[in-house]
Amino acid sequence: MQSLKHELELICKRVEEAALEVEQKNGFNYLGIDTSINPALSREGSVAYAFESLLRKEFRFGGAGTLGIARALTSVVKDIPVKRVGYCGLMLPILEDL
Repeated sequence: MQSLKHELELICKRVEEAALEVEQKNGFNYLGIDTSINPALSREGSVAYAFESLLRKEFRFGGAGTLGIARALTSVVKDIPVKRVGYCGLMLPILEDL
């Protein structure tokens, strides 16, 4: 999870720097970044498949370890040191295709 946190911090800090520049140059009001992890509609962006890649091979999403991974990912997105706005959590849509 440390490498994920590091990568998300780098990305969010770059976005925030750009947003702050735009705010200064154009007078927009930068409110923050929603750091939520949300799914895409493809297998490559599936939150469920991402969970399963972190679990041992014999476990599936919803089984043993799922809540621990959800907690860890939620902590990562809530601890990114940028100005945050919005949900800033883990989205697990009911209708995501598996």
